[in-house]
Amino acid sequence: MSLKKTLSILLVVLTLFSFLVLFIFTSNFRQFLSNTEFHTALNEARWSLETTKVLLEEYLLQKNPRVSRQLRIKFDTFKRDESFRNLEKWETEFPLVSSLLSKRTDLVYIVELLLAQEERDGIFLPDTMPQPDARVGLALPAPATQPDARVGLALPAPATQPDARAQEMAHALHADAVSQTFLTMHEISSYLIDLSVQSSHEISLDTIHFISALTLIILILLPFVLFTLIWFRNRVLTRIFQLDAAASRISAGDYSLKIFADGNDELSRLSQTFTVMQKSVQEHTTALANEKERFGTILLSIGDGVLATDTDGRVTLINPVAERLTGWTSAEAVGRPVTEVFRILKDPSREVQDNPVFRVLETGLVVNLANHTILVSRTGEEYQIADSASPIRVSGSAMEGVVLVFRDVSEHNRMQNLMIQSEKMLSVGGLAAGMAHEINNPLSGMLQSASVIETRLAGDLPANAQAAAAAGISLEGLRTYMEARGIFRMLVLLKESGVRIGKIVNNMLSFARKGSSQMSTHNLTELVDAALDLAATDYDLKKEYDFRKIVIERDYEPGIPPIPCDSGQIEQVVLNLLRNGSQAMHYAATNEPRFTVGVYADWTRQMACIEIGDNGPGMDEAVRHRVFEPFFTTKPVGEGTGLGLSVSYFIITENHHGEMEVVSSPGEGAMFIIRIPFASTSNSTATQIVPQ
Repeated sequence: MSLKKTLSILLVVLTLFSFLVLFIFTSNFRQFLSNTEFHTALNEARWSLETTKVLLEEYLLQKNPRVSRQLRIKFDTFKRDESFRNLEKWETEFPLVSSLLSKRTDLVYIVELLLAQEERDGIFLPDTMPQPDARVGLALPAPATQPDARVGLALPAPATQPDARAQEMAHALHADAVSQTFLTMHEISSYLIDLSVQSSHEISLDTIHFISALTLIILILLPFVLFTLIWFRNRVLTRIFQLDAAASRISAGDYSLKIFADGNDELSRLSQTFTVMQKSVQEHTTALANEKERFGTILLSIGDGVLATDTDGRVTLINPVAERLTGWTSAEAVGRPVTEVFRILKDPSREVQDNPVFRVLETGLVVNLANHTILVSRTGEEYQIADSASPIRVSGSAMEGVVLVFRDVSEHNRMQNLMIQSEKMLSVGGLAAGMAHEINNPLSGMLQSASVIETRLAGDLPANAQAAAAAGISLEGLRTYMEARGIFRMLVLLKESGVRIGKIVNNMLSFARKGSSQMSTHNLTELVDAALDLAATDYDLKKEYDFRKIVIERDYEPGIPPIPCDSGQIEQVVLNLLRNGSQAMHYAATNEPRFTVGVYADWTRQMACIEIGDNGPGMDEAVRHRVFEPFFTTKPVGEGTGLGLSVSYFIITENHHGEMEVVSSPGEGAMFIIRIPFASTSNSTATQIVPQ
């Protein structure tokens, strides 16, 4: 039987029992109310009778017209009293009610006759009355010899002449009527007491019957109710509790609890459906977990930084690459404002750049990050980044957030700048080679002519003396004139200028020449030490500058293998860096000038590295980007050619296939880094060198 039919039968049975209980309760309760009402009416009649009796006794004791009037008034009230009339409805149920009402009628008639006689004859009871009867409290004289047909009293007609004999008879008759009145009242009171006792007994019996019937119904209904509860617990509640427990465990991710349905009722079908749903939820949850794991793996493996926010601009997701670039872990970043985690500046102005997340939230469109954007990490490190911010929408719904995808392009930009610089070097190198040849020829003639002029004027050659004598002048006088006019000084300046031009030409030729034929293996630390020894001899008296006053701190890593290089060119590069650094510290009047020179190996990249740093004034971003350009210099006019660093850069990158870069900030000094491969790029069979 299905659960629905079973519950319907139980409901019908419970309804029938409810109607039965209601019927029994209503019947008994109605009888109980009737008996209670009868008992109340008896009490009211007794109270009315007692008050009348009390007033009558007062009337008999005081014997005056005032009390007689009060008695009349009270008796009128007694006749109209509804409490006795209310007892008429119980005549059939209580036989004594009929006798009670009959006696009341007799009482009313007797008192009316008594009062009528008193009004007619003006007779009051005598001063001396018999002792009260034990039952009613008054002496009851013998009844008259001629009683009234209804009540047994002889009430003679009033005498025309009130003689003594008539007066005595009237008093006797009046006293007999009063005694009869009290006797009737006593009988009425007895009836009332008996009826009260009988009604109380009926009320008790009704109560006992009601309680007995109710107890019987409860005893009959209790097994059925217990059976219903046990059945409901076993067939309904137990399976509902199983479903609830299974739902709770499913919500906690536990799908191990199985629900067995062995019936065909509604709960069994519900359990079967729940089992199917449980299996489906488990499959979908497993698929979702696998998809989430795959997505997490992709997110962890992607080489770009990924950062997601909600519509309030707070971080909701950050992948490991973004953690590394921003300096914030996922636990620290989630929930924080994106402006706190993702801080970006404009390059090179270093102004705070508008965060693209809020532009996406405002426009709902994809926003690309501007070029030359710097990401400042939590630790203060800076990265040049590029990429875009896009809105997050699910199935075309409203925007739920923004995803930032960015990558570190610092190395890319550096390599791009190096490529641009190399292109410049190549173009300038070709130009320099042509200019060097064009300048060298006339420069050689100029320097040679200047030397010949100086020899013919200042030298003690016989040909000079003969030529002076032939001209009619003395050689000493000519020399005196030349000294006075500064001709010899001009010739020296001319030669120095020519030599300086020759150096420029040689640098230009070095810039254009690769010179790979002089390559051989050398110890890099020995070449650096040789360059430091050469720098120590650089003494400029005009600037009162001595390289030997600079503190040199060496940091050489042992075990670096010899590298293929041109020793002269490497020394020239190191010497140029040392000379430029010392001059920069001299011009900036650096206190306690210091060089830090390091040689170490980058075993991962198979390259030997030279680092030369100073504590000078450093350089800003604009200078740092142009420092390797040919003919670019920050020295005063006439103090430099602007080719030293560009030639050094060309030697390292072109002749030795290495790298050269500078790291510097204003007021922080400068650090030049040179990297040279362990093996020549032309040797394709070279094996990887490992540290010893």
